[in-house]
Amino acid sequence: MKTMYKKAHGPQSHSPGEKMKKPESRGNNAITPKSGALTLNGNEPEVTLTREEIIDHLQDGAKRRLKMPARKLVRLYRRGKLEDPGRVADLLALSDLLPDDDPIFGNSHP
Repeated sequence: MKTMYKKAHGPQSHSPGEKMKKPESRGNNAITPKSGALTLNGNEPEVTLTREEIIDHLQDGAKRRLKMPARKLVRLYRRGKLEDPGRVADLLALSDLLPDDDPIFGNSHP
């Protein structure tokens, strides 16, 4: 299953559906898909991430920034018990791309 993560990069001069090069890194929080799937849909580029890529990014970010596993991060947030969720808003937005019954949320069997 592929999950689409969309992020606008400003005005584009490419045609819809045209393949683009990966964007340059914008710091430690930049998302770069391992598959290199970056295409244009209209004027907005789309990055295709697999579930595994989303989970990897969540794990890396949660461990590095909060010293906790991603599973704990998203579960605390969903229970309203995560202190200062704005610190990791990018990770929480990324977790919203996963289906509600994803095992990381504790709603189904791992």
